[in-house]
Amino acid sequence: MSKTEDGYDLAVIDSNSPVRTTSYNYREGDTSFYHHYYGNFVPYTGKNTELRKLKKKVSKFCK
Repeated sequence: MSKTEDGYDLAVIDSNSPVRTTSYNYREGDTSFYHHYYGNFVPYTGKNTELRKLKKKVSKFCK
C-alpha cells in the first residue's frame, strides 16, 4: 500500500487467487472497487478462518 495525494494504491490478496496480488486504487470518497471481470464490488472477509490465514501470511511476509 502506498499513499497518494488523494487516496491509496493497494496490492490486495484475493482468497480466490492467493498466490498473487491484484492492484486497486482507492481515492477519497470511493465507495467500491472496480475489477474488469467482477465490475464494482465491496471486499469483505466472509470467514474468520480465512482472515486468520491471511494474517499469518502477512506476518511471515512483513518480518
